Amino acid sequence: MVVPLAAERRANTRLLDAVISISRDLRLEEVLRSVAGYACELVGARHATLHVAGLDPVHHGDPNEAGSAELTVALDSGGEPLGTLRVRGGPFRPEDEADLRALAGAAGIAVDNARRYARSRQRERWLQASNEITAMLLAEEHPGGELQLITGRARTVAEAPIAAIAVAHEHDPDKLVFKVVDTPGGIGDSLVGSAVDMATTASGVVYSSGEPLLLDTYGDAAANWQEKYNGGAPPVLRDLGSAAIVPLAAGESILGVLLVIRFRGEPLFGDPDLELLRNFAAHAALAMRYANARADQRRLAVFEDRDRIAGDMQDVVIRRLFDIGLGLQGVNRLVQPALRARISGLVDDLDGTIRDLRHSIFSLRNHSAAEGEQPGGLSEEVLRVIAQATDTLGFEPRVGLTGAVDGAVPADIRPDLLATLREALANVARHARASEVHVELRIEPDALTLHVLDDGIGIPAVRARSSGLANLDRRAQRWGGSMTVGPSGGGGTRLTWTVPLPEQG
Repeated sequence: MVVPLAAERRANTRLLDAVISISRDLRLEEVLRSVAGYACELVGARHATLHVAGLDPVHHGDPNEAGSAELTVALDSGGEPLGTLRVRGGPFRPEDEADLRALAGAAGIAVDNARRYARSRQRERWLQASNEITAMLLAEEHPGGELQLITGRARTVAEAPIAAIAVAHEHDPDKLVFKVVDTPGGIGDSLVGSAVDMATTASGVVYSSGEPLLLDTYGDAAANWQEKYNGGAPPVLRDLGSAAIVPLAAGESILGVLLVIRFRGEPLFGDPDLELLRNFAAHAALAMRYANARADQRRLAVFEDRDRIAGDMQDVVIRRLFDIGLGLQGVNRLVQPALRARISGLVDDLDGTIRDLRHSIFSLRNHSAAEGEQPGGLSEEVLRVIAQATDTLGFEPRVGLTGAVDGAVPADIRPDLLATLREALANVARHARASEVHVELRIEPDALTLHVLDDGIGIPAVRARSSGLANLDRRAQRWGGSMTVGPSGGGGTRLTWTVPLPEQG
């Protein structure tokens, strides 16, 4: 009885050593290899195979050596089945199965702990990736390429060979278009720019519903769709396997969908992976939205600064130059003839400077419009009409703009205002024989008033019927306004065109 007792103690010691050893390691692959090795050692088997759901089988020993006996026990953790442990060889003793069950019980706990640890580490990596993306997007000078940043980090953390982002099609609300496909070696470049249907594809369903989705056979589904609706599919699609698809959701707004995809035969994504990816995508989408808002604020500040500069140039600098020019013209009549040519040259230089400033003002406002500011401001259109009339007049009119010219005049009144200004300047060019014209547009809370004054020959005492003036009057009456023409204070003619404005709500 001494020998069997000693053997039993040695067996118990080996079992205890095995349980302690596999319980210490939190690396899942190492745990599985240790369990398979200890199983062979514990019961004297020549080969062991460990099957765990979602993972490739782990082998230990010589799988080709035939065994006369086989034992199989289940792995579970808290009643949840995890897989099986099978040993071959033998012959096995009756107590070997009990030892193997004890080892399998400890292995189930160790596998569950290793999985929990792996998920914890994975959660940390996703959180770190979210923080990195947020920091980069919100940096004062972030590198740009927001979608590329997001897909690149998602592909790395998910340990997936492919990550992609699809957004709503710019011209077709029923489709998504793949803007970024991040793959090793550019194998997914053929997929960039491809459009898919919103209603009949997994990506479209996620975009429309805002709910994430797992697909174990994404490649087959995508290839079949392409072949059905587009007549063919890129060969790479058939190689794709599991996919996790989540919305890029910033609050109630869906900016797009993010996909991470593995090749056929690689481990499948599970619900924990989907939840981690969904949280990452939500953080990234919020960072994108906030970064875009900050960029808009910076652009708006630049545009406002340009408008301020343009307004100062228009209202102050040009007006002062006009006053200087008028002063020089007045002095020109009083000086000796030898100096008049020189003064006239200075006046011409001032006129050229004024034209250059006009061009600078146009450039400032047009540049803002090209970079995203709403184009077609009324002040810009007024200046353009005046610039177009300069050649016909033979000189550049003086301009004064007062009040909220760009914001207070309704869009439907603007065409009549501009047509009135254009025709008034044309009348001056045809009939007035003027050397100066002053255009003033004044915006008040309840009305706009356009004055066009010239220093020409004035209106005759008896006027023939003028269809042009009738047009101007009709345009004013259309909006409940009026038009008057009469002599200006210093000779010449004054045209006044007034239209009431609606109350600003």
